This record gives sequence, structure tokens and C-alpha cells, in this order.
Amino acid sequence: MKKGIGPMLGTRGYGIMFSGQWQIKSNIITGFERWLLFEGKIANNFSPFMEMKLGPILAVDGIEDTRKFSNRWGKAGTIMTYGIQVAFGVAFLQMGGSTISPSIGYEYLPMGKEVDGRTNYNGTVVNIAFTFGNNRR
Repeated sequence: MKKGIGPMLGTRGYGIMFSGQWQIKSNIITGFERWLLFEGKIANNFSPFMEMKLGPILAVDGIEDTRKFSNRWGKAGTIMTYGIQVAFGVAFLQMGGSTISPSIGYEYLPMGKEVDGRTNYNGTVVNIAFTFGNNRR
């Protein structure tokens, strides 16, 4: 299993994503993301992919009326919900089996209740995933 982390920048906010991957075949990775459309067809370390992610989302709603960090985030409300994301990107393979994968797509994020005047935070999303390889050099 390879593990990854990276920033996620969306139309209506930002966050941190975590991923885990198990390789089933040379062109299919399962777990949390990635289908490699052109695996083995493009030379070097460049591999375009399509991904679909779904799973739990922890949304943190800070208190916007205050400027002090501890007041804004110390008593912030949280919401557990689910999300679905479809994206296209490119995996840049690194030595040791790690990858850097920027992607862009659309995500569906229903909140289940009103949060800051909205019941969903659907929109465009940009991900940059850093996946760590199993080998260390």
C-alpha cells in the first residue's frame, strides 16, 4: 500500500486530502483513487489518469467574525458528511516509487444542513497529491 497527502483547493474552500493505494493490475489502482489511462504507452515518468473519489468528509466551520486564530478555530463547528469527486490529472513518477500528481475536476459536497447560507459546496477542485513510494533511497 502506498500512502499520500496533499492540498486540495476548491471553488468554495480548501482542505487536505489523504489517500491510500493498492495496485491490482498494471493500469488499475484501487483503494482511494486513480485509473491510469495510458499506463505503459507513454515513455518516461509521465502518466495521465482519471480518478473518482468518494468517502467521508470532515468540514470545519470557523467563526468568521473574529480575527484571532484561537477564537476562530478553537470553538469551530464540525460536520461529518460524504463527498464525490471526479478529476483528470497527470502522475509524475519519481525515483523510489513515489509520485507527484496534480489534477483538476468537480466535486459534489452536500452538507446536510445550512452552513454559512449554503446547503452544498459543490464546485471545481484542484488537487496536488504527494504519494510516498514503498522503497527508500
